[in-house]
This record gives sequence, structure tokens and C-alpha cells, in this order.
Amino acid sequence: MSIASLRRRAPLFSRRRRPLRRVPLDMRKPPYGGTAGRHTWDAMAAPSGRRRDRWLPAKVWSSPKRRLPTVIHKRFQRCSERNRFMPNSTETTSRPDSAAGTRTKTTTLRQRIVRRVAVGTALIVTPAFLISGFVLHQAFVGRPANAPDALRGTAAVAEEREVLVAAGASNVQGTSSADWVSGLYDTDMTVVNAGINGHTTGDLLNRLDRDVIDLNPDHVVLLVGTNDIRGSIDPNESKVNVTKILDRLEDKTDANIAIQSLSPLGEQPDSDLNAKVNAYNAFLKSEADAREGLTYLGVNEVITPRLTGDAPDFTFPIVQTAFDLFLFDKEFIEISESHGLQYLVDNVHMNERGAAIAGDLTAEWLEQVR
Repeated sequence: MSIASLRRRAPLFSRRRRPLRRVPLDMRKPPYGGTAGRHTWDAMAAPSGRRRDRWLPAKVWSSPKRRLPTVIHKRFQRCSERNRFMPNSTETTSRPDSAAGTRTKTTTLRQRIVRRVAVGTALIVTPAFLISGFVLHQAFVGRPANAPDALRGTAAVAEEREVLVAAGASNVQGTSSADWVSGLYDTDMTVVNAGINGHTTGDLLNRLDRDVIDLNPDHVVLLVGTNDIRGSIDPNESKVNVTKILDRLEDKTDANIAIQSLSPLGEQPDSDLNAKVNAYNAFLKSEADAREGLTYLGVNEVITPRLTGDAPDFTFPIVQTAFDLFLFDKEFIEISESHGLQYLVDNVHMNERGAAIAGDLTAEWLEQVR
């Protein structure tokens, strides 16, 4: 066989092979300045689906478009259309602007992700804030429908009707505790709820004229002092405030006055808090004994003997109680039982059992003085 025939059959013997260059996968770039990533270009360069990790002709990476195989070119076009989903891609949008013609806005993938995360967070957080605001407003800010401001100057407090004012703090207002004041309703008597959550004896003294005396009451029931003890207010200051409240009511009204003893703070009768409660109640009883026309209603004296003494330590889960009441629509007794309590909802406020005792004692007193 001649040399010429060998050359015709095996041209590699006579022609120099195209120089090869090994291109690392992470360094390869697609032709024409495209931005497709490494894995996308591997898929284009290997139409059969096999990974193209071998010696490649250097000329392939710089070949003009007409030299690329048709399949590879079409795959590159499809990947270019999907470029906006690549990490380093950008998206350009145009919209008409009456002042400046067409406005062009370019956003990156990171900006779009941040925007979507912000929107998703807002969709979750905003309802949570609205629900929390509603619950906390109902529990701590809202006032009863028969509050003094709602009834002042109306026919409900006219001279021909008897007026009963119950004044105090949260155990009177009846939103965080069971409502015993509404149970005193009578067709011939207007019942005014002058309780405000969190108020102390000093707070009641400051608003006594506006919320009690200005309504010309015929009967007044007081239940205040729990927040003084919880707030570590000096007991002598609380006693002075109570004395001033009673003096002003006696001087400026002809009302029959009753004062309730504080319910226990926690259901452990021998606790330090209840020792303070007992001392305060003893002062109230001494005031009632010394004043004509002042009646002492022993709510604590009815509840304490019924306590078993094996109650949990004192805690005050007021926020949890508010959500249980106004979001999950639980009864006060249900919440008490979940906390291991009998007469208190959260170791401070009375449930239906405790409120029934306060209401019954007040109703009996009203029958005697009317």
C-alpha cells in the first residue's frame, strides 16, 4: 500500500491535529458573552446528557455562531431566555412616564428575593399585630357599656331613679375577671361600673369626684387596693387614700357605702402576699366599725376557708389570660382550672365562683339598705 493511500484513509497520519486545551469546568464561559452558568453550558455542550468533562478543542470556545452545532446553539438560546433565574442575572422592565418618556428599571435577583420576603413577612406580621392589638384593647383599654362617661348626663342617672356606683379596679370592671356588677341590675336602679384596670387607691381618689360623686349616687360599693399591694405601695399611703375616699363620700353624698375586702392574691393562704392582704382587710374592717353607715363585706373571709392550700406558687399570666378570653373564647373557670386554681383566674382576678360571692354579698347588703 502506498503512502498516498494511507494518507487518504488515515489523514491523521499526515495532518497535524488541532491543539487541545483542558478548560476547568468552573472556568468555562459560553460563547458570545452569554451569562449562562457552568452547569447550563455543560448541558448545552453535551446534548446526549453526559457530562462534558474531557479535553476540548480550544477553538470551540471562540468559534463564531456559524460554526456551532445547531443543537448546541438552540440549547444556548433556551438557556439565555431563562437567564433571569440565574443568581447573577438582572431583569429590566420599562414603563411609560408622562414626564420623561419611558422609564427603565433594572432589578437583580437578590432585590426580588428581598422584596418577596418583605411582602411575605408583612402578610404574616400585620394580622398578628392587629389580633394582638384587638385582644389587648379589649382586656386593658376597653370600658364597660355602663361606665360613668357613658351614663353621665343621661336619663339613666335621673333623679327619680336610684343609682348604684361600684368603684375600684379590674375586679370591678369585669373584663379581666368575671363581672359581678352586672348581676346587680334592677329595673328601678341604674348600676354604674366605675372600675378601671390597674387602678390603685390613689387613682380612685383622683377621679372620685368625676366618676362617683358627680353622678349623685344612692349606693356606693368600693373594691380597691389589690394593685397597691402588688405594686409595693407603702401600706400607710394606701390607708391614707382610703380614709380620704371615705371622708369625701360621706361629706359630699348621702349614699349608703359598702367596702369589700380584697380577695386573696394567689390561693396559698399563708403566703407573704396574703399576709399583706389580711393586714389591709383588717384596716378596712376597723374603718367600717368606726364609721356609721359604712358596711364591710367580707369577700376574703368567705373564699379563704374554702381554699385547699395545695395551689401553685403565685404567677400572673395576664397576657395569656387575655388571649384565652378574647381570642379563644374560654370561660374564666376553664382558665382557672388550667392554672390549677379554684376561685381566681390568674391568682389576681376572680372567676365566676369568686365573683358570685362578691355579687351575693353586695345584693344582700342592698336589700338591707333600700
